[in-house]
Amino acid sequence: LEIQRRTLGEEHHFTLATALQLGNLYHSQSRYAEAEKLATETRETQRRILGAAHRETLASMMCVAGARARQGHYREAERLLTEALEIQRRTLGAEHPHTLKTSGNLSLIYAFQERFEEAAKLGCQTLEILRRVLGPAHPDTLLYRSNLAEVYRKQGRYREAEKLCAKTLEIRRRVLGPEHPNTLVSMGNLASVYSSQGLYKEAVKIFRDQLPI
Repeated sequence: LEIQRRTLGEEHHFTLATALQLGNLYHSQSRYAEAEKLATETRETQRRILGAAHRETLASMMCVAGARARQGHYREAERLLTEALEIQRRTLGAEHPHTLKTSGNLSLIYAFQERFEEAAKLGCQTLEILRRVLGPAHPDTLLYRSNLAEVYRKQGRYREAEKLCAKTLEIRRRVLGPEHPNTLVSMGNLASVYSSQGLYKEAVKIFRDQLPI
């Protein structure tokens, strides 16, 4: 990045791409403040040169939003994701995978702020499109189904949460196997729904029946 800035300039396409890659790397290392700073700088340059609706500008915006959310700055993350979602719906369409990912992430941000009604509404809309466009067994569909189930659990909508968790577990067990980390997460999610209802025997039974002793 330092070499590109010196030889190509701060605003060159390759320089900006490398800066975003480094920002994402910082994020993956949990260096969220550094990720936010670099992605914010990159985004501002991209907005000026490429425009606010360019895919690379939006990618930087996602990095900033993710970093701010990880630091607990949910309102700021919400503002960025809302802006990105409006642009993506207008330019890519409501059913584009990038639009759906942003929609699902915004639902998650609502849940982090305990705005469960908003989270459930947007999460349900996103899941319905994902199931239709990508299929019920797609990793994104499974992820956002699990997220919606957790929102339902927090709302006390245990039957709905249980149904979503059980479906996710069934698919992951069949596709990934009973000992895959994602399958184990799904088992834990379903057990959590049972525990929230005081059904502790059912919660224990999930692991006893699914894992070899």
